[in-house]
This record gives sequence, structure tokens and C-alpha cells, in this order.
Amino acid sequence: MSNIIRISIRRTTMDERDPFTDFCQMAGICNDADKQNIPMQILQLLQKYEHLNSTDLSKFTEMSRGSVLNHLENLIESGFVFKYGKDYYLRDKNFSAIVNLLEKDLLRTIERMKKYAKQIDSIMNSEI
Repeated sequence: MSNIIRISIRRTTMDERDPFTDFCQMAGICNDADKQNIPMQILQLLQKYEHLNSTDLSKFTEMSRGSVLNHLENLIESGFVFKYGKDYYLRDKNFSAIVNLLEKDLLRTIERMKKYAKQIDSIMNSEI
């Protein structure tokens, strides 16, 4: 599991017509320039088929395998997807459960950051 958790805390308005794009942007896995919302397409495909390899995902999304691999790496780093062998899987079968897992990951990371912050403060205060 990656230690990188990217969550956008910028103020967004909920778009009831397109929750997929809002979800992707808040999760930090896509941006305004990604008009096709490839990360969300990949997540939906993995939810539907349980696991796929990069070649299959490339065919489904009609993207180059290299582009798909780049998106998959971002999804792995963000904690949504994991790789086992040649196949990619969602961390859980539904997005609510994945968000709950991400929340736990984030809380663990923040606790580790607090410990490091105390150490850094101690070091910085002793150097003054």
C-alpha cells in the first residue's frame, strides 16, 4: 500500500449531474483537462470485471497502453487500486468502502506526521 494520499480540499460544488468527475477531482486522480475522465472509466471497469490487465483496460478505454499504465500508477499511488501479478483490482467492491479505507489510511498517515512533527520541533528548538 502506498503512503501517498492525495485529496483535494479545494472548495467544490457538488454537481448532481456528474458525481464521477467531482469524485475524481476531490480524490486527486483527475483534473479539469481530463475530459474523458479516464481514471473514473478505469475504476468503473475494474468494478464491473473485478480485475483486468493493462492491455484489456487499454482496449476498453481506447487509450494507448502507456497512457493507461500512467493512470493505473496514479490510481495505485492514490490507494484506489492494487496490482497482483499482471492484473489490477479495486481495493474494495464499492466506492463507499474504498473511501472508508482511504480515510483510515489518511488518519494513520496524519498520526505518523504528528510524530515526525514533534521530532522536528524538538530538533529545531534545540538548535535555537
